[in-house]
Amino acid sequence: MNNHDADPNNNFSTLVEMPRYRAVHQPEQWAYTYLIDGETEGGHLTFAELDLQARKVAAMLQSRNARRERMLLLYPTGLEFVAAFFGCLYTGAIAVLLPPSSCPAASNSYQVACHHQRCTAVVGSNYLIDPYEH
Repeated sequence: MNNHDADPNNNFSTLVEMPRYRAVHQPEQWAYTYLIDGETEGGHLTFAELDLQARKVAAMLQSRNARRERMLLLYPTGLEFVAAFFGCLYTGAIAVLLPPSSCPAASNSYQVACHHQRCTAVVGSNYLIDPYEH
């Protein structure tokens, strides 16, 4: 039995330990609520859902040997971004945040950000790309 089993209020040594613990011991508890306009609820993630989604992202990143590498996250604000951020943490990757732009002039902004931040890959909804492949 580890310390967290004995005392759920115990301090966790990493940010990753808390959602993993809660996914096992409080799976249906809401972990995050997305507020569309700062007040209106737009959805929820339970700890079990967060853990599952973060593990999927982590597996994708691990397949690219992403540990200690910078990953550019291109997600709009919302729960999918939260899961991707935790996926980076789960795999030991460094999350670099850049919300996607709907502006056509900014279509190459992720390539510029990758170059300046020395990112290995771009992570978005259901994709992982190498920004330097042409």
